[in-house]
Amino acid sequence: MKTSLYSILCIVIRLGAVFWAASIITWLPEIYAFAHASRPDAGSFHLLVLHYLGGLAVAFVLWLYPGILAKLVAGRSTKEPFETLIGVRDIQYIAFSVLGMWLVLKGSGAFAFEVSRWVAFSRPEASMAVAEVPQLVAAGAQIILGIGLTLGAKGLVAGLHHLRFGNQKWEES
Repeated sequence: MKTSLYSILCIVIRLGAVFWAASIITWLPEIYAFAHASRPDAGSFHLLVLHYLGGLAVAFVLWLYPGILAKLVAGRSTKEPFETLIGVRDIQYIAFSVLGMWLVLKGSGAFAFEVSRWVAFSRPEASMAVAEVPQLVAAGAQIILGIGLTLGAKGLVAGLHHLRFGNQKWEES
């Protein structure tokens, strides 16, 4: 396959956009718990929601238009081709699988931290504090999302291709 730095950067930028959106989505249980536990005033709550919606909007724009940022980063070398034996489909599959495994590892670490903190700082007969539940749910959601992304990477790549090009077949060059 012939490719260029531009196309590789577009893949990496899209991967970053998916990661950014996935990490924001996995924080939703914690945001929900914060809103109900601390009862912030309306201005603070709206600012928090605007912050996360803005992050999702930027991730969405980066997903749709990665070329703008890729051209800024690569400069003149965007047109220089190089050859590789790995196809576009395989590169996307590898990228989504790596992202999924990273989410699994990050979520597992957060889950283990919360459980160990709960065990270390509470009595055995005490129930789990309400404040610890959202972190466990967020870590669990990250683990589940990561496993789904890793195991479903081939289907995700095929689905994205279908969304972009309809029933057109893959053309590996």
